Amino acid sequence: MLDLQLFGAPARDQDESPRALPAAELATADSAREAKRILVLYTDSGYGHVATARVLREYLGAVRPWRIDAVDVYREILTGLDPFRALTGMSGPDIYNEYALRRGHTRLLWPVIAAGSSVAIRLGSPFVVRQLSAYLRANRPDMVISVMPLINAAVAGSLRQLGGAIPFVTIVTDFCEPMHAAWIQHVDQYVVCGTEKCREQARRFGLPPEQIIAAKGLMLSPKFHALTQTMTPATVATARAALGLAPDRLTGLMMFGGRGADRMLDFAATIEASDLPVQMIYVCGTNRETADDIAALPGKRPRHVIGFSDAIERHMAASDFFVGKPGPGAISEAMVMGLPMILEVGARLLAQERYNATWAQAIGAALSFRNADGLCAAIAALNEPGRHAAMRRAIAAQPNRAIFDLPAQLDGIFSARRATASA
Repeated sequence: MLDLQLFGAPARDQDESPRALPAAELATADSAREAKRILVLYTDSGYGHVATARVLREYLGAVRPWRIDAVDVYREILTGLDPFRALTGMSGPDIYNEYALRRGHTRLLWPVIAAGSSVAIRLGSPFVVRQLSAYLRANRPDMVISVMPLINAAVAGSLRQLGGAIPFVTIVTDFCEPMHAAWIQHVDQYVVCGTEKCREQARRFGLPPEQIIAAKGLMLSPKFHALTQTMTPATVATARAALGLAPDRLTGLMMFGGRGADRMLDFAATIEASDLPVQMIYVCGTNRETADDIAALPGKRPRHVIGFSDAIERHMAASDFFVGKPGPGAISEAMVMGLPMILEVGARLLAQERYNATWAQAIGAALSFRNADGLCAAIAALNEPGRHAAMRRAIAAQPNRAIFDLPAQLDGIFSARRATASA
């Protein structure tokens, strides 16, 4: 039930194998040795939900004898409940990806999509719950994990119709709730929160402490952590040379999500025409047109331009800093790789991204910009003596262990449910 174009897993690299994981993560309790089926619910509205679902499938399946399945809720279960398709002939996720993410029409469009989806789910609640219940009854998972917002009250309601014995976990892939009850919607949820602000929101919603799971950051593939353990100045220089870059020049990586963004072209053109002592890697996602336009720019220095990459950690390993919009996944990846950030702020940001930029700047890990000239000024500031090193120290003070801690946290939920059932 996977979207093979977005979700197909490449062959494992050596550093992604279970043997490369810390030995402590491979030790399992008796309860964890039981074969279980976990169903992950995701949406391809943006790539972050897809990436999180994929990480869960790969990692949990490697360290536990669990079968991890994933389903795109809107495209595979609730296919008849999409007001945007009825009105425009284009699905809500496709409108979001094309116009909000790629073209940057966020000020009005994102609230319309979020509100429209939320209203449609609430108005169609009996239908939504019935469709979800039928799907879950047919598949009978031992646990349901949601990595998407808006749908969680309906998921909890459908599981309650099936008797309430199947635990329901929501892993919040944002740093916090971007609007009221976007993620945290039902008293039956366990909620995995990667930030203190998110945990505070869960407490305010009224969830009991045992249902609020504290994570050290967002869920990332272990391949980011593994690669950092092998990085040296020599390997960084080699990685740059392999991309056609100078091995000893300040190197930035620009990325605006898995879908890319048209405005990358303006930013790239200004950088390439400047006298900044920098070379750039441009990762344009599925926005092939922008990748071609950036590659065709006149330039004074080496650059490397690609479209979508399933190995972004390797490009980050060749970089000194990150440039992009403050998506939660991109910030988390950059921080694990030790990259100071220059983050876009302003009207084009999605609601769920605004807090991220504020947080990253507050801890000293990021600078910000609003336009192309501001970006060049921020790159120059990053290159000031001591600034880059200070930002790296701020990043090192925020370790991310979320994916490594998750198996034991899920074991605890299974154990709690068994104890409740036998009481």
